Amino acid sequence: MFFSSHCRTPAIRGADGKILPNSIACLEKVRIGGVDQWIMARGTDKNNPVILFLHGGPGTAQIAFARKFQWLLEKHFVTVNWDQRGSGKSYSKNMSSESINMDQLTSDTLELIKLLK
Repeated sequence: MFFSSHCRTPAIRGADGKILPNSIACLEKVRIGGVDQWIMARGTDKNNPVILFLHGGPGTAQIAFARKFQWLLEKHFVTVNWDQRGSGKSYSKNMSSESINMDQLTSDTLELIKLLK
């Protein structure tokens, strides 16, 4: 699995304040379509089904505020938020604006889905 144990998003804790043993809370850089892009995965049980959220990009990334609105979903799913190329944490001034097009975004999405499987 590509999720590392080093997390930079708060751990998911139970009512007793202890980290849930099978939970996942990771913020990671992954290589998609030849460029570094960032995903955040969170859920109370890493074996739950995955939901991939696609933001309204390019430009409207959601990693920064997703936890506030998705915490209930994290109880039943592994929520994966992705800052697509050119957006949010995946922004790079070195990225060609020509690489941000529907064909490339579709290809990136399919590549990420395969990675999440």
